Amino acid sequence: MHAHMNSDRFCPVRLHSAYCRERRAGAHRATLRKRACLCFLAAMLTVAAAACAAPPPRGDETRETPFTRTRTELLGTVITISVYDAAPRDAELEALLDACFRAVEEVDARMSVNRADSEVSAVNGAAGGGFVEVSGELYRVLSRAKAIAELSRGAFDPTIGPVMALWKQDGAFARLPSEEEIRERLPLVDYGGLEAEAPNRVSLAGRGMALDLGGIAKGCACDKAVAVLREGGVRHAVLDFGGNVFVMGTKPDGSNWRVGIRLPLAGESGVVCVVEAAEISAVTSGGYERFFERDGAVYHHLLDPKTGLPARSGLLSATVFAPSSTDADGLSTACFVSGLAEGLRLLSESGLEGILIDEDLRVHVTEGLAGAVRVTDARFSLE
Repeated sequence: MHAHMNSDRFCPVRLHSAYCRERRAGAHRATLRKRACLCFLAAMLTVAAAACAAPPPRGDETRETPFTRTRTELLGTVITISVYDAAPRDAELEALLDACFRAVEEVDARMSVNRADSEVSAVNGAAGGGFVEVSGELYRVLSRAKAIAELSRGAFDPTIGPVMALWKQDGAFARLPSEEEIRERLPLVDYGGLEAEAPNRVSLAGRGMALDLGGIAKGCACDKAVAVLREGGVRHAVLDFGGNVFVMGTKPDGSNWRVGIRLPLAGESGVVCVVEAAEISAVTSGGYERFFERDGAVYHHLLDPKTGLPARSGLLSATVFAPSSTDADGLSTACFVSGLAEGLRLLSESGLEGILIDEDLRVHVTEGLAGAVRVTDARFSLE
């Protein structure tokens, strides 16, 4: 099937220059352990920023203890937004964070496959029956998803829905489908059958096809929340969407945030390496968070669209840095599914930077991050 996508193509974007400032701190690597929630962003972000006592260099009004709000019921993850600006006042920040979470709720309402009234469910219900009018937001996300699918040669595929549904039980990734079930559904996974035409009309070419935007929707929601904060005048903030992180501006003292890449080993907490960052999104995909065990085998939720099975690419995790969390979200999934060599190709062709950690505990970084990554767990080696 052929698709016509005349919306925004995937636009390569370069890594913020702040990532190239840190130099490697010798051969010795200290082991770092934290028991905080490390969906992606290490708790050190909050600690490091709160500890800054020096006055901000640009005269910004900042606070030592961030103004923080957490929600646990959206997009299947824990979302925490921490603002370090002292102005606006607390009452105004309350209203601003309310607006942030309303924006996230809108994404959830439009893109969730678990809601019968979502726009994605409407598109899925009309599969094989022509075009459906959708919001501009969903149209743009589907355009980006299609572009990433093309770039990754299908390693990321927004039409994974028919197969992903086989692995779910009561909405959770907890069911082991039979080989026959997967074989029957695989032909329905085909990003080429996702079509779009302006303004804001999309369709799925074949009956039974279905979208699942679990690999990109959180990035869209994070970008929307960042936009709300910017419109409200916020300059220093950290948004943690459980694996999707955006650091706004710098720390209150003008230095970079320290972003910790989660230790990609199931059952272990902590970080494997640290990168200094400013004004950037960092998204990690790995099979260590959402998985189940059956008869001694482990099945994680990052499916290979070509096999319908959990990806076995030789990687433990893939982290992508980008100004757009939407782009970083889709590409981190694509890199994880693709494996080391293909993942590096994807990053190179998209003009982004990343960190790929393989099953031999080797940490591979792209050229723009050379010298900027510090490994903190002695079991891992920096390549």
